[in-house]
Amino acid sequence: NDGFLDMQIARDFSLFNRWDYRGKNMEVQFGGHLYTEVHDGGQFNKASSLPLYEVDRASKNLDLFAKTGFFFKKINRSLGVVYNYKIHQSQNQFGPRNFSGDEKRGYLNVIYDDCIGNKDHAIKTGLSFVYSDITQNLDTSLSMIQYVPGVFFEYTFSSSRMNVILGSRYDYHNLYGSQFSPRAHLKFILSEYTDLRLTAGKAWRVPNMIIDNISLLANSKTWVYPDTILPEISWNGGFSIVQRFKFFKRNSSLSLDYYHTRFENQLIADRDVNIDLIVFKNIKGRSYSNAVQVELAISPLKNLDLRFAYKLLDVKAEYAGELQQQVMLPKHRGFMNFAYSTRNKRWEFDLTPVIIGSTRMPAMGWGAAKDIYSPTFFRLNGQITYKLKHFDLYLGGENITNYRQENPIIDAQNPFGPNFDATMTWGPIVGTNIYLGIRIELERNEEK
Repeated sequence: NDGFLDMQIARDFSLFNRWDYRGKNMEVQFGGHLYTEVHDGGQFNKASSLPLYEVDRASKNLDLFAKTGFFFKKINRSLGVVYNYKIHQSQNQFGPRNFSGDEKRGYLNVIYDDCIGNKDHAIKTGLSFVYSDITQNLDTSLSMIQYVPGVFFEYTFSSSRMNVILGSRYDYHNLYGSQFSPRAHLKFILSEYTDLRLTAGKAWRVPNMIIDNISLLANSKTWVYPDTILPEISWNGGFSIVQRFKFFKRNSSLSLDYYHTRFENQLIADRDVNIDLIVFKNIKGRSYSNAVQVELAISPLKNLDLRFAYKLLDVKAEYAGELQQQVMLPKHRGFMNFAYSTRNKRWEFDLTPVIIGSTRMPAMGWGAAKDIYSPTFFRLNGQITYKLKHFDLYLGGENITNYRQENPIIDAQNPFGPNFDATMTWGPIVGTNIYLGIRIELERNEEK
């Protein structure tokens, strides 16, 4: 009841086609994807004489791709080439603010596969080239043409108890110079029931400040741009361990994942500095992410599968000169899934409760000093499926508990005023959603 649409009105069109040719010594796959989308939202009802606050997004995209593979007489020796060309056009309006962007992107990747001695020692090497031409207009015109040639090499060792992948790539960016990215993946089969995976590596990217944060245009704040944008670099490492066991004589598993990422020159949108500003900057200080996930899968009864998971996202960077949790990102999440099917497989029941922990809100966005958090909330989704010979009927519900964030837009009565902000959404806006559907299969393997 704030005069704004809770869901945008969308008109989408998509056409995709792919062709395949498979011969004795080569195979070819090529095709294209064309889609357009127009989404309208914003204010639809008003009580004053001011114009409507409209949110309109329109985009067009053409994606052409091809893959060719050549096979040699020697086993495990092949040459593959991947081609891709994309044109993307975007027009966006957020009230009085307009953003337009055009991108032309080309990609070429040549991959050569072979083995050393036998198939236990495999290598992969090749060349890549990326071309990107981006033109954007917001408060000012921002354009960038990028050429990135690169080479890569990867070695894989496989045995009955261990797999090792060691890789590296070198890229040369026409604006930012040389970039070297090593990585390593190791898998150990510790026992018949235990697997351990270790990974470490480096990655880099050139951020797109506007597209990465386009939703932040839905407010009255002024954007402050950095003098230069530097490429972001991340060093990451972690492990995953999976323990399989029997529970009531049925297969079950317990897994633990931990990954740490440390960033250099991360580009952040600092919303804690000033109530009227969003300050973009490549931070030189501390910035890291710790991700932990624990998952348990058991089957206490025949045809009943239970899955429980917990995820911790400890993501911090320097906001307003202080190391803080990233805004609008819940630190804790809990997930449960109950799946049951009848003996004849005709009926399937699925129930998924989800718990979303509290989220740190932008302090200055609420006009407070700091430590403003959203409440923890609970969502429930479910679905019932009835399977027949060639089709399925299903009835489901999303957000069955009908939990909604009240008044998600700040100062919705004055959308052109200095306090208007529609970017503080931390929970569901739409209530319970009930859907009914049919899934048709021309052929069905009942045994499968």
